[in-house]
Amino acid sequence: QKIPLISQAWASKYYPAGDAVGKLLISGGCYDCPRTTVVGVVGDVKYQGLDQNADAVYTPLDEGYPQGLILFVRTRGRPADYAERVKAAFRSIDAEVPVQGVAPLETQVYGSIAAPRHWASLIGGFAVVALLLAGIGTFGMLSYTVSVRRREIGVRMALGANRGEVVGLIVKSGMVLAGAGAAIGLALALLGTRRI
Repeated sequence: QKIPLISQAWASKYYPAGDAVGKLLISGGCYDCPRTTVVGVVGDVKYQGLDQNADAVYTPLDEGYPQGLILFVRTRGRPADYAERVKAAFRSIDAEVPVQGVAPLETQVYGSIAAPRHWASLIGGFAVVALLLAGIGTFGMLSYTVSVRRREIGVRMALGANRGEVVGLIVKSGMVLAGAGAAIGLALALLGTRRI
């Protein structure tokens, strides 16, 4: 009979009402298989990727399905210099055990975040383009505002308004519109993230 350990994420998801230890569990989607008893809860490990869930059930190797294992070896030098030594150590125990995928930890981590990093770069590129378009639009709007209010500006300056006051008036009107646009954009962004 399998003696399973479950991760904390699994326990919180499927046994939210209380302690999961001692509860019965049917594993593998086999409804005819005998139930097993949860004997412990262990910490979460996101072994499928940093952006994946940490739900997991752990069973003894001799009672589970055939699967591969991941071994972490701490070295004092370059990890690549120790790859052959690790393979030789495995062969000395069991020559039939295949050893594959020897790679430094940073390579594994880098590969696990490749997809999120790609999407972040893509979204960042779109954000830069959107910022440039917004800047061009703001410049065009202010230019149009100045051209429409040219007569008003001339009258103000004829009545004694200095250059700084006129510039402040134009910038203030532009900032009001920019602030309103930013508020609307932020509200739509928050609504979008909640729906996702």
